[in-house]
Amino acid sequence: MLNPEAPDILYNLGMLYAELDKPEKSVKTILKCINVDPVNSNAYVALGFAYYKQSERLI
Repeated sequence: MLNPEAPDILYNLGMLYAELDKPEKSVKTILKCINVDPVNSNAYVALGFAYYKQSERLI
């Protein structure tokens, strides 16, 4: 059984939300990933991407 709180699942879900134009959910999910795994460098890059997608909606 998969753990929905596993960092790799949270990371991928966060990226999926960003691609589906749901940046608020993306940021929230990726921050959760970082809380679980604070040394996951990919999550920090993904967080930047999610914030970028969020800022696109403001323009």
